[in-house]
Amino acid sequence: MARVRDAHRLPDRVRLEGLHPLKHALRFGARVDAILTTDPDALQVLLADLAPDLRLPVAPTVVDAGTMRALTGRELPSPVLAAADRPPADAATVLAAAGRVVVLD
Repeated sequence: MARVRDAHRLPDRVRLEGLHPLKHALRFGARVDAILTTDPDALQVLLADLAPDLRLPVAPTVVDAGTMRALTGRELPSPVLAAADRPPADAATVLAAAGRVVVLD
């Protein structure tokens, strides 16, 4: 749980709040190594509906709603909170990339 809790404070980590950012991170090849959910069944239904091509790289840890609110300080749009490695990038590399660039802040 600490990997998810502290991810937004670390320069080499990113915290993904909700299915939408998790879905995009997985599609772009992020190394997601921690997933929390309040409702694993609802998470599986959302994945099947919105991202049937994706599989979670690790089994989600089930936490209660109070723990999830304590970690995020708010109600999430979907029952998932995850953490991933933030890839190293410098401005020159990003600006020279072909196609679209996705920036997480």
